[in-house]
Amino acid sequence: MRRGRVGLWYHPDYAAPNLAESSRAEHVQFRRGEVVLARLLQERLISSSDVRSPSATPLSEIGLFHSSTWLERAEKPEVLAHVFGLEAGHVDPPRFLEAVRRGVGGTVAAMQEVAAGRLDTGVNLGGGFHHAEPEQGSGFCVFNDIGVGVAVLRAAGYRGRIAIVDLDFHQGNGNSVAFAVDPSVFVYSIHGSVWSHSENPGREIHLTGPVNDGRYLAKLRNTLETELHRFRPDLVIYIAGMDVLAGDPIGSWWLTPKGVFERDAHVLSVARNLGARVVVTFGGGYGPHATPGHFQLTRALLTGLWRFDERRPPTLRARFTAIAASLDQGELQGEPMDLEDLRFTEEDLFGALDSQPRAYRFLDYYSVHGMELVLERYGVLERIRQRGFRDLDVEIDPSDPTHQIIRVSGRRPPMKEAAILVELVCRRRRVVEPLPGLPEAEFIFIEWLLLQDPSRTFSLARPPLPGQEHPGLGLSREMQELLRQSVRRLELDGLLAVPSHYHSAVVAQREWSFLDARTEGLFQALRAVLSQQELYAATRLVADGRLALADGTPVRWTPGDHVLPLREDLQTYLASEERRAAVLAEKADLLERGLRVLPPEEAVRPAETPVPYRRPSSRQARGR
Repeated sequence: MRRGRVGLWYHPDYAAPNLAESSRAEHVQFRRGEVVLARLLQERLISSSDVRSPSATPLSEIGLFHSSTWLERAEKPEVLAHVFGLEAGHVDPPRFLEAVRRGVGGTVAAMQEVAAGRLDTGVNLGGGFHHAEPEQGSGFCVFNDIGVGVAVLRAAGYRGRIAIVDLDFHQGNGNSVAFAVDPSVFVYSIHGSVWSHSENPGREIHLTGPVNDGRYLAKLRNTLETELHRFRPDLVIYIAGMDVLAGDPIGSWWLTPKGVFERDAHVLSVARNLGARVVVTFGGGYGPHATPGHFQLTRALLTGLWRFDERRPPTLRARFTAIAASLDQGELQGEPMDLEDLRFTEEDLFGALDSQPRAYRFLDYYSVHGMELVLERYGVLERIRQRGFRDLDVEIDPSDPTHQIIRVSGRRPPMKEAAILVELVCRRRRVVEPLPGLPEAEFIFIEWLLLQDPSRTFSLARPPLPGQEHPGLGLSREMQELLRQSVRRLELDGLLAVPSHYHSAVVAQREWSFLDARTEGLFQALRAVLSQQELYAATRLVADGRLALADGTPVRWTPGDHVLPLREDLQTYLASEERRAAVLAEKADLLERGLRVLPPEEAVRPAETPVPYRRPSSRQARGR
């Protein structure tokens, strides 16, 4: 393990909404750095303390590279909209610029640490904003992190020779323009898309036509070492773009993951042989293989072992199943020994005569300590820390058998007070004959699940869904999988919930189904009628009473028991032809009766949807 000589920089603000909301880059995974960190943590290659959180680079430092004219223009929504390919109304300048300046800060900090000799390698799990020129930004790049880093180092007196090795699919026009006449900065590039006429023949190589591993690696091996040996850099900045991979949304080459790994290994080998220190930025790459590629590169830098791993990354379920197997009953039911805990009251011993007996284990199984261990071992708390939250407080209250509570609170600067981030209220629930002819079943019943990030705000492009007061925390899959593993451990039959809003059922539809066939038929009919609507618009139409039959009969959202079945006979019945026929009959009946969307003036405002649980002291959003 070489991680003491390798520094990692990341901040949750890197995952700004610009790429996800841009029509120019569909199906992107814009939380690449976070996913890479999660895998590094899961494989125990790093601990959370190994990750450095960069500050937002001050404008005074950005102004060492960019002109004051561009700094002023970059604050205008229409200018940022052009850079990110968005509508001006979807741009929130302070929010976007904060994310960009964080990304710049990661590269600048890495360059400072490496140039000073405190690290051999610095890795910014983001950055590589190579399209930003001193006078303008473009291609999702507002400020040039590498250009700013060079300017900051020069202002501090660093006189070393700096090479920029840019292996993103797109030419880094920002660096080509900025350093065209600077003999102390060398720009090497192999690219498939030209963004500037300032290419330097011989060291900025434009490959046209089909490009596969063989052609690409041959060109790299025949030119990079020769060019860098001639220049003799002290510091190499490597833009490790993964948009060269086959299938990238905005690339057109055919490189394989193994070929790109060989590329990375060659670049680092050449740099090391020349005695140069290295800073790595992620650059472009947002397709399905980009994140595994960046993970393999980062892992190799940390371990010094340059072996390509042919294995596919484990799925969330596979990882959680492996973790579940590593947890034993003693850990989950044990308590840290404390003599103060051995004091009992009369109520503890005999129970209150006029109330439910007090419970001491969560879901009649987990001790409070064991449940905290589950949250930690499954990585739920670590994922929250990765989002920048500190001082996490975990409250677990199993005292009421009908309302078992898990609550996680935390604070993310500049928040002054802690806020609730996660709140789960659940219990065991028995259902007599859950489906026709099937025996009694017992479920974990989710009465309430709140996952929210109070440090963020909604945008015009992503407005609040009904019931939301804050944007989501992005942990719904992890919480569902955690509860699924608990169902297996407790030998129960599945998960059960009552989705109080239409969008909650839509999000869960892949694995969940309504127990009642007519309710499932209604849901599928709504899905058919609203299929052309974005999720926000669709759930608003349902919430606002905008659906009716041809005769004017209102069609309201009537939530019922929604199940994720794990017992085999439940799964078999829900997938049976008999069940499918009943659901399709209800769906067809509603569609034949003219289920449609009403114009706004004809809306029938529904009564408030009942929910199974409401925390009296809170105004938090309700529902799954």
